[in-house]
Amino acid sequence: SVGIPSRLLLEQGRFDAYLGSLQVGDGYNSPSGVLYAAQCTGGILDVTGTVRIAYSQGGSDHQARGDVSVSDAISVKIGSQANRGSLFILGGGAGAGIGVLTLGTNRFEAYLTTLTVGHADGASTDKMGQLNLGAVQTGSLDVSSNVVFGIGQQVNSVTTLSEGFITKIGDPALRVTFRLGDGDRTRSNILKAGGTFRAYLSSAIIARDTLGYGETTQNSILDLSTVTNGTFDVDGLMLVATGLNAKATVLLPAFTAAAQHLRIGSTNVGSRGTLIMTGTVFSVSGSAIMDAASTTNSFVYVTVPGKSAGFDLASGATLTVNRGKIHITFQDTTEYSAVYWGMRWKGDHVADIVALTNAGKLAWDASAIENNRRFSEVDIFHYGDYTYVGARMSPPGSVVYVR
Repeated sequence: SVGIPSRLLLEQGRFDAYLGSLQVGDGYNSPSGVLYAAQCTGGILDVTGTVRIAYSQGGSDHQARGDVSVSDAISVKIGSQANRGSLFILGGGAGAGIGVLTLGTNRFEAYLTTLTVGHADGASTDKMGQLNLGAVQTGSLDVSSNVVFGIGQQVNSVTTLSEGFITKIGDPALRVTFRLGDGDRTRSNILKAGGTFRAYLSSAIIARDTLGYGETTQNSILDLSTVTNGTFDVDGLMLVATGLNAKATVLLPAFTAAAQHLRIGSTNVGSRGTLIMTGTVFSVSGSAIMDAASTTNSFVYVTVPGKSAGFDLASGATLTVNRGKIHITFQDTTEYSAVYWGMRWKGDHVADIVALTNAGKLAWDASAIENNRRFSEVDIFHYGDYTYVGARMSPPGSVVYVR
């Protein structure tokens, strides 16, 4: 299409479509398209190849707009395990654009090489890409290569995956780069996922200003707090807010996470990163560094919800807190283990952790287990192979029966 608006409005009945590709608002100049099937009573939308929504191949004065809405009675499938497809929502040119894919479908299944929600090649005005799958009852999303949520200039993106989803990004044998809010002047970029979420990554970028103009605040949120099973495994570097005015919040649930190197915040003006872990065991094999702009701090909040959790640092790992604070909250527990911990570091690192505490960069709240007689008070101690911030199990007492 060359700037010719097109609409397909299906207000009732059944909608069955078996397509090699689907393009809505895709073309040169200012493409605009609508596919509305939100009131259909049944059907199948099956695309074997590429889906493009709001993809402009024009210049900075061209606007791409695409809107796809599908009812809960239509099953949607993109690609297959043998022949993967691709999904682009808002991509291409520099002009303003809005791309929206909203599925109320009972079932969604996608096997993709590339998933892009919000990508622009140049500056003009704000752009928005939305992937709304929060109402999907049963979903499967498997991405093997490129994963992008908001990159380029002046891009906003929102991606929502319901609690019925099984999401897999990358593979332990073929890791991918994860990008959420990466580029100069990106705006607000949000990924919220529930259900099962497994990510096997070579690197992860959450809020990075790449050119250093820093004209506007860049906010990125990775919210996995309602995930019930999975992992977030980064074989290389994980960045959480770096560059001018880059701000990021990452919320992780009770699953395993890992990174070789972790950077939270940077010294650039306006930079601040926040990592919130609830029951997360986060392994770091290399370096963990917290930093922030000179007028603020980056934060790590750890909740230990009855089972040991928090940072799990390897013997050769380093922990540097320049401008930042780590706070650990211990909830009561029925756990029977030698140590109930909110941080552990392999080897003897008592002096390192005490130094953080004395500098006001590490603190904890253990009021919930003060009356738990199975454990001692929370402290910093070396026991066995690790240095812990936690509580040791108290030795069993004697019981005397008097008749």
